[in-house]
Amino acid sequence: MIYFRCDASTKIGAGHVVRCKALAEAILQIGHKVTFICAKLSESLKTQIENLGIFVRLLKTSIGSRNDLEQTLKIIENISTKSLIVDGYNFNYEYLTALREKVQLIVVDDNADRPLNADVILNPNVHGTKLTYLAGQTKVLTGPEYALLRPQFLAARNRQKKITNSIHRILISFGGSDPTGQSERVLRALSHWNGHVDVVTGLTNTSNLITNETQSTFKGILQFHKNVKNMAALMIKADLAICAAGGTTWELASLGIPMMQIAIAENQLKIALRARDIGISHYLGWYEDVSLETITKYFFDLDCDIATRQKMRQNSLNLIDAQGCNRVASILFSN
Repeated sequence: MIYFRCDASTKIGAGHVVRCKALAEAILQIGHKVTFICAKLSESLKTQIENLGIFVRLLKTSIGSRNDLEQTLKIIENISTKSLIVDGYNFNYEYLTALREKVQLIVVDDNADRPLNADVILNPNVHGTKLTYLAGQTKVLTGPEYALLRPQFLAARNRQKKITNSIHRILISFGGSDPTGQSERVLRALSHWNGHVDVVTGLTNTSNLITNETQSTFKGILQFHKNVKNMAALMIKADLAICAAGGTTWELASLGIPMMQIAIAENQLKIALRARDIGISHYLGWYEDVSLETITKYFFDLDCDIATRQKMRQNSLNLIDAQGCNRVASILFSN
């Protein structure tokens, strides 16, 4: 049995669970059973996980607390337990040390900004290769070759769109709840553009994401997509994505979609800067510093600049091959 300890909520987002679910699918394919242990998890995500044949154990406690640790240890104290994969920023060194004493421990990390204790550290980000981990008895896997993407992204690479002379369709994605309101701001900045906009959201009431006034004044076609099952199929339709700089970055890159990015959380800053430096996105800045005029200007600059969008596409496809989950599963669990 391979266990995952991860969570998803409005505050922390769904990225940790989404990438763990992607890795879990690859682990299932090589014959292992999988269980998720979660203290925070929406009913829709729980259903998605269970539909894959994965068990879900829910904790009634605060994430990373002593009680969390005790409940997790009780669940994994089973002779069939092979490994535990932990993904989240609320698990401190003491928590990880207690787990490592009982089981092979794999920690998924993003920024190397806290002490970690693990048998394996996995950082699937492009900037991961630039970070320093105190290895010792720890195996370290870093870089985009280990990007944890769902199988749908590998399948969709065969259906890539060509870069068009101008932008006709864009994807807006700032997480399930868009806590900083960037979808609204982007749509206001592009209110006079008459193209097709797909907005990804986890919210039932779309007026909580984009006001009715902004929706009514937008000149183009506006579609909302809630709890999308096949994100790759939606992304592949876009000529450009305007998005946060989280795990979505690697999903879009695997399909060769040019990006404009706004960082909406501190853990996204390194991703945003590295994505800019390697030429797969245009980074607009920290969300509080990005004006509507900046969004408008760079959107229409890219609209006219097919050469830059073509370079972004090729750089992205060269960077991410969507085989990361299969690699990690093979390296860690094939035996």
